[in-house]
Amino acid sequence: MELYGIEDANTAAGALSSGELDVSSVEPEALEQLGGTPSIDSLSYPAIRNNLIFFDRGPGGLFADADVRRAACYAIDTDALPEIAPDLAPRVQHFSEGEPGYNPDIHGYPHDLDRAEELYEEAGSPDISAEMMAAPFNQKQIEVYTFQMAEIGMDITVQVAPPPQFFSSWSNGTYPLGLSSNDELTPYDWYKAWFAADAPGNPAGVESEELKSAADAAIAAGTSEEAEELWSEVTKIIADEALTCGHAASEETIVWNAGRVEGVTAPSQPWEPNLVDYRALRPSGGQ
Repeated sequence: MELYGIEDANTAAGALSSGELDVSSVEPEALEQLGGTPSIDSLSYPAIRNNLIFFDRGPGGLFADADVRRAACYAIDTDALPEIAPDLAPRVQHFSEGEPGYNPDIHGYPHDLDRAEELYEEAGSPDISAEMMAAPFNQKQIEVYTFQMAEIGMDITVQVAPPPQFFSSWSNGTYPLGLSSNDELTPYDWYKAWFAADAPGNPAGVESEELKSAADAAIAAGTSEEAEELWSEVTKIIADEALTCGHAASEETIVWNAGRVEGVTAPSQPWEPNLVDYRALRPSGGQ
């Protein structure tokens, strides 16, 4: 039973089709390529959450004004995402119902160009001209967002880089805004990664008093019964301040040769890309 990684998912599809590979992740469109291969089976599970984050939000920054951030968020139409990537599903917040941090009162920023233009004008229609980094795997999504923001006068150009350069640079403060996966599974981890004043994903180093007070109260509550409600208030403030928006979730597609391997299931860890339950894998028919 061969199980190893191929960086390009479509190359992996070819290796599966030829019998060179037994299990791999592939792009959803590769399923059609594999449709005529005997014994090929597949599964999909939600594996990646991403969102737009405004990094340059310190004093004098391009996105220091919350209304400028809100204008950008209202300009974005996440409902357009499935047209460019069928495995992308729009969301209104980072956490899913049933997860700590989920807040039913968060409704996100539904696409409203009139409201976006109104907020932008109220903020003085500032000159927003900036670069944003993308990688080949999120380039289309980012280009959709920047095209939509351009409709209210924001000039965001996209710089595409290889994945290693992208991952090392997209959130380090070089670029005033960015989009990539947020893998944090708890509101504490999400807050401490991106929104606290000392968060590595907050290069501006700024945090509102309201957010800090709410987070301090949630941290002080520890594992008490009230902690979950306090953390949901933290995520509501993050949404209200438009520190992030444009949420989306994408599916991971796993394909395998059922004639050679069995026991392929999605990982027990939520929101993990490129994984299966490796301990459950067995050669098919005891081979």
